[in-house]
Amino acid sequence: TNAERRINRVRKVMTPLAGKEDWEVTMDLANALGYPMHYDHPSEIMDEIAALTPSFTGVSYDKLERLGSIQWPCNAEHPDGTPV
Repeated sequence: TNAERRINRVRKVMTPLAGKEDWEVTMDLANALGYPMHYDHPSEIMDEIAALTPSFTGVSYDKLERLGSIQWPCNAEHPDGTPV
């Protein structure tokens, strides 16, 4: 998300040198610190954010793929986002 409230999907440019994606490192760190996280794909993280954040309830990987980017709030009232 940027200062324009625009949510973008960031794509991998290269294979991680350490063998793990950033989200996997974050998940491992959280688990090591006693905060259980169990995800198999970054889309699951986006789904959880959408479930817990009212202004992101309409955001999904599929919608980001289709629209390219979305400005929050994106919810039932504004299904394709809310331009500034």
